[in-house]
Amino acid sequence: MANNITSNGIYNHFLTSYASKDITKADSHKKDELKDIYKSIVRINKDSPLYLLKQDSVNEETAIAFKESARKLQGDLAMLKGEGESSDFSNKVAFSSNNDAVSATYIGSAADNPPSFDISVERLAQNQVNTGNFLPNTKTSLEEGSYFFDARIGEQNFEFQFSIGENDTNLELQQRISKLINKAGVALEAEVISNDNGENAIEIKASTNTLQQGQNKQFDIRDALNSPRHGIVPYFGIDKTTKEAETAQFTIGEDTHTSLSNHFTVASVYELELKDTTTDSEPIHIGVKSDNEALVENVKNLVSSYNNFLDSISRSSDNIQARSKMQASVKAVASQHKTSLESIGISQLESGHIELNEESLRKLQQDSDDSTTLMNPAKEFAENLKDISKEIMLDPMKFTQRPIVNYKNPGHEYANPYVTSEYSGMMFNNYC
Repeated sequence: MANNITSNGIYNHFLTSYASKDITKADSHKKDELKDIYKSIVRINKDSPLYLLKQDSVNEETAIAFKESARKLQGDLAMLKGEGESSDFSNKVAFSSNNDAVSATYIGSAADNPPSFDISVERLAQNQVNTGNFLPNTKTSLEEGSYFFDARIGEQNFEFQFSIGENDTNLELQQRISKLINKAGVALEAEVISNDNGENAIEIKASTNTLQQGQNKQFDIRDALNSPRHGIVPYFGIDKTTKEAETAQFTIGEDTHTSLSNHFTVASVYELELKDTTTDSEPIHIGVKSDNEALVENVKNLVSSYNNFLDSISRSSDNIQARSKMQASVKAVASQHKTSLESIGISQLESGHIELNEESLRKLQQDSDDSTTLMNPAKEFAENLKDISKEIMLDPMKFTQRPIVNYKNPGHEYANPYVTSEYSGMMFNNYC
């Protein structure tokens, strides 16, 4: 049975707007770690005053955005963490001889001895495209009333519903259908295109480049069986596939491989993303950088992670007070370490961003007998960033407007299970 699109609206909106596309090792937790997270939330709940939370879309979106930004930062910091207490910034770093065609990320452990190899890309994975009938911008010949059509995407069915008015034109309906598909957030993108004759058609594309195993289509569109009226799909021609989905094809060494996606792993130590095809005469070399180069690259990644985090919480003009409060907290972390970071070539700009002088860091490397001690300022800075990201993830609501109603009775505090969700940012209606 098809899922009514309205019943999936909240889930799809969250998934497409806020859920991170990248999953890192920081997102997996042991049982004890999950217990510690819960205990931390309960402890904050027990010791803090009772707040009056303003439940509106701005506060809700701000809390989710803060939490996702902090989660992304934790993932970046986890990638810099090697094995053992003293191995920070010693993680191996992959390189590609042509990042514009194939990018490489190292995902193995420090103890691995990863192989290097050459790769040639013969074909990228391509998304399916459906192009509808080109129709003049005149009054539609379809009957007035309600219409339903189904979109099957992978193993899921989605039902779309809309109505046709007495004087609706073909273009108005094409724009309405495109907007309906885009707003649903169901891994499809639609737009209205025109030809040289001034006629218009709906073009629908799969928004992800993955093809299900054993299938030759990423999506299929048909009139819904329970539709009050039929013929909407063939009239607009949105069931016509004009570009078939294709798998990626590439060669490693002398072996040719295919992939359902342009994003895959090799030997469990490399994560590759295919971006462009290559020629047989110019294969791309994949390997790991030297220890000294890896250290510099990891420090660059730390600087980039901090700056990206600061940008992510400054991006929107909504909820300016909450974002300003968050920015001040984040910039303060860099300010606390300003002197020690400058000793390894990292300076703080007026905007609060930080900048690495690679030449200074490389010179310090050459003159230093102990790279572990050299990296202490960066390690301490990363540890503080980890602390503040954990604080944000535990209680993203602390940066939003929440007037205090009353303080707890000293000596008689208790954990209220009914407000625990406030501290994880999930205090929204129907969620908790």
